[in-house]
Amino acid sequence: RENQYSRKTGILKTFAYPRLKGKYVAICEGDDYWTDPKKLQKQVEVLEAEPHYSMCSTACDRHVQETGETSAFFPSVQRILSWENLLKKNCIANLTTLVRTEYLVEYNRDVSPTMPSFPMGDYPMWLFMASKGPVIQLADNTATYRILARSASHFPDPKEMIAFEVAAVNVAI
Repeated sequence: RENQYSRKTGILKTFAYPRLKGKYVAICEGDDYWTDPKKLQKQVEVLEAEPHYSMCSTACDRHVQETGETSAFFPSVQRILSWENLLKKNCIANLTTLVRTEYLVEYNRDVSPTMPSFPMGDYPMWLFMASKGPVIQLADNTATYRILARSASHFPDPKEMIAFEVAAVNVAI
């Protein structure tokens, strides 16, 4: 069997998202991991108490697989992020998010099909979420983002990394 997600064939949009039944969706890709067993509980409590927030993210660590070095990836400070904040800088790590299902479904139905091919699929989604309401980022560190020598967003060749970063900037413009 082949991992269908790694084939970049739209497996989430095609198979997973149409079957969503819950009120919220949490995302964690295979090379990353959650470290706080109460991550989801904390986030659900915030979104239940504050229905105007479109999504909730948290702080996380970054772990460089090659060296074993671990450091803070996003600051451990609670803040409210607007669309304008996120347009200036993507400060949300995919693995830390809990999004409202209704907005994820709307994004995948109405926005995603109109988007050009983009290597960093989560950033446009965060911008869309922030257009629906503020995003709360909790100070709690709940996860570890692993940096591999080569992955969907990390490249050993500086030219590939620059091309990736330029694509990220172009989507925001």
